[in-house]
Amino acid sequence: MENSMIVYEVAKPTLALKRNNYSLQIGNYECTLVRDVDFGKVPKAKTPSLWKAGAEKILMGYGLYYDVVMTDSHKDYDKGFFYYEFTARAYDKEGRIVRSGVGCAN
Repeated sequence: MENSMIVYEVAKPTLALKRNNYSLQIGNYECTLVRDVDFGKVPKAKTPSLWKAGAEKILMGYGLYYDVVMTDSHKDYDKGFFYYEFTARAYDKEGRIVRSGVGCAN
């Protein structure tokens, strides 16, 4: 089996601060990332984080779609401990995986 690398030429995004929110431009796609909807601060964090809604807007700008699959979970009702792990994959229009990532929470 031979490995191959796919190189994507993509438009560079530009972000412009607009009244506590950001204007996002990717090629012809333009949208507004709204504070506390698309991004915001998580308690005890020093910097803002990109949230799911904002990530979906960015994916749309690049013409990508995604899926999320739960890859692991642990539930201990007696001890009150719950663990979930998910894998997300972004695909291009031809169905090729462009990026993948793993996230977990407990």
